[in-house]
Amino acid sequence: MGVLNRTMRRIKAPRNLFRSLRACRIEWDPFDDRSTAARELLRQLSGKRVRQGNPDLRLETIMQDGQRAEAVARVHLEFVTGEKRVLDASGMTFRDVRDEIAAVAMKDPTRWMKES
Repeated sequence: MGVLNRTMRRIKAPRNLFRSLRACRIEWDPFDDRSTAARELLRQLSGKRVRQGNPDLRLETIMQDGQRAEAVARVHLEFVTGEKRVLDASGMTFRDVRDEIAAVAMKDPTRWMKES
């Protein structure tokens, strides 16, 4: 059981987990309280270690003006496996978003996992 726990911790480390992403587009309203998960994801993906671990990651942000009633935080993810996901992050925590990424990444970790 110890080996499984170590492997899961290693995969969930941001520098490793975000290697499974090819592109990420984050749409958010900076003045909306519901965009906390999107802001935290943007902060994590912009970090030095993540950028060094995945220099090919395309990160795009679209700031909404907040004038529309339907303004929500959305995260568009494209994985190296070709799978695409769109998350409504307005009702999620960052941990929920991270777990969604991990669920897709765990399907085939050999496609993106590098030995460290």
